[in-house]
Amino acid sequence: MVSKPKIYISNIEEELQYSCSYMIAKYISSKSNLKRYFIIGADCLINFHKWEYCDIISFYMNLVVFDRPNLGYQAIKCK
Repeated sequence: MVSKPKIYISNIEEELQYSCSYMIAKYISSKSNLKRYFIIGADCLINFHKWEYCDIISFYMNLVVFDRPNLGYQAIKCK
């Protein structure tokens, strides 16, 4: 067992009952100076610029994008 894990996975959105990702990003960043990551698939990246308050999410969180079959190049070309 690791006494100080390098990765912490949380269900904070359920605990706080927040429904919007930007609210969770702001809350988490106010509680810790640790690096924070927002993990999405390449399919979500294609339309990420259309998300409500996507600029707030990307300001407070580091985006991590996982490739999806047949979407890698399309996601890279997105805005």
